[in-house]
Amino acid sequence: MLAVAAPAAAAGTIPFRVVAHDIAATRTTLKPFALVATSPNSAHRIVVAVPTHAAQPVLRANYRTSIVVGVFGPFGCKDGRIHVARVTQSGTMLTVHLSLKPLAAGTMECQAIYETVRVLVVPRAPLHRAPIGVTVAGP
Repeated sequence: MLAVAAPAAAAGTIPFRVVAHDIAATRTTLKPFALVATSPNSAHRIVVAVPTHAAQPVLRANYRTSIVVGVFGPFGCKDGRIHVARVTQSGTMLTVHLSLKPLAAGTMECQAIYETVRVLVVPRAPLHRAPIGVTVAGP
């Protein structure tokens, strides 16, 4: 399990923590997508799509003070180079911005494509309103 704090880099950026990162339990998709859980009742959408240990932070989240976002994508072997750069809000929509680090000079990586997931915990305090949806921008 990975626990990394991401600093708010610019105005409008929402702080977050990556609390889990693993291979997803969903079928491979064509492009990245995200799911948001604003209550224990809505958390099941994320829980069924992630491995058991990645579901634990979703189930243990304090939904009075935080929301949970599951970010899924067909990143496969390049997953280690994918980074959640920031989370922003516009109205009731959140956007998770991803970036792809370049491959180190002189290295190779496999070409396999499989679905991976990152589970983010986002505090409610900086949110303007409770989000009803989330999009993914990036690779």
